[in-house]
Amino acid sequence: MSETNENLPRDTQWLKERLSFIIASYFPDVAQGYPITVSFGIRARYRFGTIIARGGQCIIRLNHLFTDPEVPLYVIDETLAHEFVHYAHGFGSGLPRLYEHPHKGGIIEAEFERRGFTPTHHKAEAWRKQHWAEFYQSRCGVPVDSQLRQVTATPVQWDDFMNQHTCRTTDELAALFLSVHSRLGIQETPEIQNVGWVFATTRQQALSYYYPKSKRVNLHGLLADRRVPESVLVFELAYWIIRRHHSGKWERIQAVMAQKGLKKTEEEALAWRKKSWMRFRNLHHPLNKL
Repeated sequence: MSETNENLPRDTQWLKERLSFIIASYFPDVAQGYPITVSFGIRARYRFGTIIARGGQCIIRLNHLFTDPEVPLYVIDETLAHEFVHYAHGFGSGLPRLYEHPHKGGIIEAEFERRGFTPTHHKAEAWRKQHWAEFYQSRCGVPVDSQLRQVTATPVQWDDFMNQHTCRTTDELAALFLSVHSRLGIQETPEIQNVGWVFATTRQQALSYYYPKSKRVNLHGLLADRRVPESVLVFELAYWIIRRHHSGKWERIQAVMAQKGLKKTEEEALAWRKKSWMRFRNLHHPLNKL
């Protein structure tokens, strides 16, 4: 496939060929791990790409809005390269894990620099910074889920917060969601697009929200901060999964958690919520800095 071909429809086959081009051009030395399936996923404001392992397969999904020809080709290539760096580092690929965290310490940027991909990375970053918000608004100005619209704020302060190396990524949240789902023994295959972050206003105090219509769980964006114990995120996810599949009664939810070995997680999470959440929210909420 040539480096640029704007005439072909942006479908799954096209995306597969773009990924093959990126791998051959910049990552020819990376060992073969899990076979890769690549496709376009859902429309998203903050998630450009995801990578996850499932059943011995590596699944890479890109934002469905990238099918629009107004999104430059180099933005798609950079997103594919970003996800493939995760693959090379052992995240979602079955290859040996080279780092503890997929983003911490600028490891993506360092890999781009080593492979001569930095110019494309900077070009894509510049386009996203200058054009993405307006582009997204023009295509998705009215969210499908009105409940989600009512509890979501998306100013630039949240963008800056979530892009810090000290924050958990959407990919990490999706992986944790799948892990909790599996631990609870739920037979239904979960969809990673059914979990995300709430970019909350300063008035929103809940740690998590559930939207029955879309069956989506959103955690307060501040829980992305790695200073928040992981047990808090596990508890919030487990609470809504159990409530959906078993019962909404607290006694039943507690019983299932205890049965699945999550009693200590529940205790730690509730203690952190009681002792630390309000102060943490007041100190670190990005909108408090407006």
